[in-house]
Amino acid sequence: EVIKVQTELVKRNQVIQIVNASGKIQPEIEVKISAISSAIIDTITVEEGDNVKINQHLISLDTKQLRANIDQAQSAVQSAAAKLKLDKANKKRTEKLYQQGLASVQELEVIEANYQISLSQLNQAEANLIIVQDIFDKARLVSPQNGIVTKINKEIGEMAMGSMFSLDVLMIIADLNKMEVIVD
Repeated sequence: EVIKVQTELVKRNQVIQIVNASGKIQPEIEVKISAISSAIIDTITVEEGDNVKINQHLISLDTKQLRANIDQAQSAVQSAAAKLKLDKANKKRTEKLYQQGLASVQELEVIEANYQISLSQLNQAEANLIIVQDIFDKARLVSPQNGIVTKINKEIGEMAMGSMFSLDVLMIIADLNKMEVIVD
């Protein structure tokens, strides 16, 4: 039995392949903007579809509570510094009395321990002030990259639920110049 073969003249041509698949077109880089502290949203300076530049102001949160936290932390630093000054003076006085034989080793050890505790409390208060100041500084959210605002999830007056562990996405910024296709 003869097999029929189809032939064609060889010529240069373009090869086209078509793939049918369901999937999603999305930006390669998409940043979700969230707050690290819970506060009411005071202002939103952009709208969906706006082009934003890096470090451009996007959202401001209410800072009344955060300012009170800073004042409280500064007061704790001042209080710890005053206690450290007092314990340092007591330590010097007790050391002189000990050298003269008028204070016991136990009294010297207690004063030294109080001084070390006060020093530690001052360090803790200063560290807390740095944390509170950082949270205050982050109440003004800025764009981490150039891109386009693709989604705004909150409105002025709503609560931004800030947390380090669960994100309350306030806004999404994407670079639409570089897209990718995710297919099943």
